Amino acid sequence: MNPAAVEALKNVNMTVGSGEVAGLVGPSGSDRSTPLKCPGAIIEPTSGCMTLGNELIYGNDWTSSGLRALANRPPVILADAPTAPLDSERALAVTPILNQMAQQAQTAIIGVTYDEKIIPTFKRIHHIRHSQTIEEAGQVRSL
Repeated sequence: MNPAAVEALKNVNMTVGSGEVAGLVGPSGSDRSTPLKCPGAIIEPTSGCMTLGNELIYGNDWTSSGLRALANRPPVILADAPTAPLDSERALAVTPILNQMAQQAQTAIIGVTYDEKIIPTFKRIHHIRHSQTIEEAGQVRSL
Protein backbone atom coordinates (compact mmCIF):
# COMPACT_ATOMS: atom_id res chain seq x y z
CA MET A 1 0.00 0.00 0.00
CA ASN A 2 1.22 3.48 -0.83
CA PRO A 3 2.32 5.23 2.42
CA ALA A 4 0.57 8.43 1.27
CA ALA A 5 -2.68 6.58 0.54
CA VAL A 6 -5.70 7.22 2.74
CA GLU A 7 -8.29 4.53 3.39
CA ALA A 8 -11.41 6.68 3.08
CA LEU A 9 -14.03 3.94 3.40
CA LYS A 10 -13.86 0.38 4.68
CA ASN A 11 -16.58 -2.26 4.94
CA VAL A 12 -19.27 0.01 3.54
CA ASN A 13 -22.72 -1.42 2.93
CA MET A 14 -25.73 0.66 1.94
CA THR A 15 -29.19 -0.47 0.96
CA VAL A 16 -31.68 1.92 -0.61
CA GLY A 17 -34.93 0.65 -2.07
CA SER A 18 -36.70 1.73 -5.23
CA GLY A 19 -38.86 4.77 -4.60
CA GLU A 20 -36.92 5.63 -1.45
CA VAL A 21 -34.90 8.73 -0.53
CA ALA A 22 -32.02 7.95 1.80
CA GLY A 23 -29.79 10.42 3.57
CA LEU A 24 -26.08 10.01 4.03
CA VAL A 25 -25.00 12.12 6.97
CA GLY A 26 -21.82 12.63 8.93
CA PRO A 27 -19.65 15.22 10.59
CA SER A 28 -17.47 17.65 8.66
CA GLY A 29 -14.41 15.87 7.26
CA SER A 30 -16.03 12.42 7.35
CA ASP A 31 -15.87 11.93 3.56
CA ARG A 32 -19.67 11.92 3.15
CA SER A 33 -19.40 12.38 -0.61
CA THR A 34 -17.02 9.49 -1.32
CA PRO A 35 -19.78 6.83 -1.32
CA LEU A 36 -21.45 8.78 -4.15
CA LYS A 37 -18.26 9.24 -6.14
CA CYS A 38 -17.67 5.51 -6.51
CA PRO A 39 -21.01 4.40 -8.04
CA GLY A 40 -21.03 7.67 -10.00
CA ALA A 41 -17.74 6.52 -11.55
CA ILE A 42 -15.97 9.71 -10.45
CA ILE A 43 -13.40 7.73 -8.49
CA GLU A 44 -12.49 4.06 -8.74
CA PRO A 45 -12.47 1.92 -5.61
CA THR A 46 -9.20 0.22 -4.76
CA SER A 47 -10.98 -2.98 -3.76
CA GLY A 48 -14.38 -4.49 -3.14
CA CYS A 49 -17.49 -4.59 -5.28
CA MET A 50 -20.60 -2.51 -5.94
CA THR A 51 -23.97 -3.81 -7.02
CA LEU A 52 -26.97 -1.90 -8.26
CA GLY A 53 -30.05 -4.04 -7.88
CA ASN A 54 -28.84 -7.45 -8.99
CA GLU A 55 -26.25 -6.02 -11.39
CA LEU A 56 -22.57 -6.01 -10.46
CA ILE A 57 -21.24 -2.61 -11.53
CA TYR A 58 -17.77 -2.90 -10.02
CA GLY A 59 -15.77 -5.96 -9.05
CA ASN A 60 -12.09 -4.94 -9.12
CA ASP A 61 -12.93 -3.33 -12.49
CA TRP A 62 -15.95 -1.55 -13.99
CA THR A 63 -18.48 -3.99 -15.41
CA SER A 64 -21.24 -1.53 -16.30
CA SER A 65 -21.47 1.79 -18.06
CA GLY A 66 -22.41 3.38 -14.75
CA LEU A 67 -25.27 5.79 -13.86
CA ARG A 68 -25.93 9.40 -15.57
CA ALA A 69 -29.28 11.15 -16.90
CA LEU A 70 -32.81 11.40 -15.41
CA ALA A 71 -34.29 10.89 -18.89
CA ASN A 72 -32.93 7.34 -18.89
CA ARG A 73 -34.88 6.52 -15.70
CA PRO A 74 -31.82 5.59 -13.66
CA PRO A 75 -32.26 3.08 -10.84
CA VAL A 76 -30.52 5.51 -8.49
CA ILE A 77 -29.93 9.27 -8.35
CA LEU A 78 -26.87 10.50 -6.47
CA ALA A 79 -27.47 13.94 -4.92
CA ASP A 80 -24.43 15.51 -3.26
CA ALA A 81 -25.74 18.17 -0.85
CA PRO A 82 -28.76 19.08 -3.02
CA THR A 83 -30.01 21.67 -0.52
CA ALA A 84 -26.64 23.16 0.54
CA PRO A 85 -27.09 26.59 -1.08
CA LEU A 86 -30.65 26.97 0.23
CA ASP A 87 -31.98 28.45 3.44
CA SER A 88 -33.83 26.05 5.75
CA GLU A 89 -37.30 26.99 4.51
CA ARG A 90 -36.40 26.35 0.86
CA ALA A 91 -34.43 23.20 1.73
CA LEU A 92 -37.50 21.79 3.46
CA ALA A 93 -39.53 22.62 0.33
CA VAL A 94 -37.12 20.63 -1.88
CA THR A 95 -37.20 17.38 0.07
CA PRO A 96 -40.89 16.57 -0.63
CA ILE A 97 -40.09 17.02 -4.32
CA LEU A 98 -37.26 14.49 -4.04
CA ASN A 99 -39.56 12.04 -2.26
CA GLN A 100 -42.29 12.50 -4.87
CA MET A 101 -39.81 12.06 -7.71
CA ALA A 102 -38.40 8.86 -6.17
CA GLN A 103 -41.86 7.36 -5.68
CA GLN A 104 -43.21 8.29 -9.11
CA ALA A 105 -40.16 7.00 -11.00
CA GLN A 106 -39.46 4.16 -8.55
CA THR A 107 -35.92 5.48 -8.37
CA ALA A 108 -33.71 5.33 -5.29
CA ILE A 109 -32.20 8.67 -4.31
CA ILE A 110 -29.17 9.00 -2.05
CA GLY A 111 -28.72 12.52 -0.73
CA VAL A 112 -25.63 13.65 1.15
CA THR A 113 -26.34 16.34 3.73
CA TYR A 114 -25.08 18.02 6.83
CA ASP A 115 -28.30 20.03 7.28
CA GLU A 116 -29.88 18.57 10.43
CA LYS A 117 -33.25 20.15 9.64
CA ILE A 118 -33.83 17.98 6.55
CA ILE A 119 -32.57 14.71 8.03
CA PRO A 120 -36.06 13.77 9.36
CA THR A 121 -37.46 14.03 5.82
CA PHE A 122 -35.39 11.05 4.61
CA LYS A 123 -37.00 7.63 4.73
CA ARG A 124 -33.71 5.96 5.59
CA ILE A 125 -30.55 7.37 7.15
CA HIS A 126 -26.98 6.12 6.80
CA HIS A 127 -24.29 7.58 9.05
CA ILE A 128 -20.64 7.75 8.12
CA ARG A 129 -18.19 7.94 10.98
CA HIS A 130 -14.43 8.03 11.15
CA SER A 131 -14.33 7.82 7.32
CA GLN A 132 -14.54 4.06 7.66
CA THR A 133 -18.02 2.71 8.26
CA ILE A 134 -21.58 3.44 7.40
CA GLU A 135 -24.28 2.37 9.81
CA GLU A 136 -27.86 2.14 8.75
CA ALA A 137 -29.93 3.84 11.40
CA GLY A 138 -33.17 2.48 9.97
CA GLN A 139 -36.30 4.27 8.91
CA VAL A 140 -36.76 7.69 10.34
CA ARG A 141 -40.39 7.86 9.30
CA SER A 142 -42.73 6.51 6.69
CA LEU A 143 -43.56 8.92 3.90
